[in-house]
Amino acid sequence: GFAALAVPAPSWKPLFDEWVRSAPGSWVALTARAAYRNALGRKGSGAGDAEDAGDERFRGMVDAFLPAVGDLEASLRIRPCQLYAYVILMEISRTLGDQARDARLARKALALYPDSYLLRHSHMISLTPRWGGSYDAMEGFAREAVLHAAKNPRLAVLAGFVPWDRG
Repeated sequence: GFAALAVPAPSWKPLFDEWVRSAPGSWVALTARAAYRNALGRKGSGAGDAEDAGDERFRGMVDAFLPAVGDLEASLRIRPCQLYAYVILMEISRTLGDQARDARLARKALALYPDSYLLRHSHMISLTPRWGGSYDAMEGFAREAVLHAAKNPRLAVLAGFVPWDRG
């Protein structure tokens, strides 16, 4: 459901703000607004990474991402076991080029949800060479994911990400 709200429509801002105001303490409202703000930041950046963004585009990206991170941190204080909040935080870290933060978030989230394809897919993208990773790191992560494939067979497809990226 949160992904459906990740639409970079500026006209939606007052609606999200009102939702958060009218439902104090709602982790759902905070995470939804963060998904929206993340979409705004990615649109402003051209969906590339921080290194590729010009100064003005980078500022717009950060202006959207910082409040999204604030919303997610508040949301996680209310409900610490939110898979999608971690996915958004990982995506923001990746876009800003913060591999170390992405890795810390991935470890924390995977401790809660070790068989989550969504989390593992997000981190696998961060491990691609274009985002500062390596094929060795991707292969190692895919091997580790296979240990959880009995609970989630979809994890086996992560091994195909290296050939996919090379293609």
